[in-house]
Amino acid sequence: MGTWTLAGKQVKDVMRRSREAEGFTLIEIAVSVAILGLALTTLVALNTRMLDTYFNERNRVRASFYAQYLLTMIDAAAEAPELGSKNDSLRDTLEENGYFDEDELKAEKDPPESWTYEREVSSIAIAELDDALRRIDLSINWGPGADESFSMVYFVATKVDTSASGPFANLPTPSGTGSTGNTPSTPNNASGQ
Repeated sequence: MGTWTLAGKQVKDVMRRSREAEGFTLIEIAVSVAILGLALTTLVALNTRMLDTYFNERNRVRASFYAQYLLTMIDAAAEAPELGSKNDSLRDTLEENGYFDEDELKAEKDPPESWTYEREVSSIAIAELDDALRRIDLSINWGPGADESFSMVYFVATKVDTSASGPFANLPTPSGTGSTGNTPSTPNNASGQ
């Protein structure tokens, strides 16, 4: 008994070729779709995390510019800032300090209404001088989380006593203010948190 032939070909060859040409099974398709789904989920999660990091860092840079502007205005004032706390909207605080008066472009980049400004001013006594320095803790917040804020610490001289003896006897007095007033200063500790 031989093999059957169909139009000059053997039946075994025809059946073998038809099984090879069937394509993918349902299990193979399901596995490939699952792998593709995992890969896309990972890419979307990574992209979302990168966008969150970008927006957080962008807000941190904007907050540092606003904080530096406010500290410059405090430093340039004729009087040292008053002791105590101040909590307010950042936009209102910038407006009080003339931020939007100078440049029309700044009005386009104003902070959202939800941003807040916190300032704590405390007195620091040095040797023979009471209230020689004022420590300014400034914080700008754009969200409820601890990582959604920017903080700086700044020191401003409040007065210079020329009649004092000791290490502070030769401190310069600011021009036009006599023995009291604000001396030009630089931040002794300015750090972003």
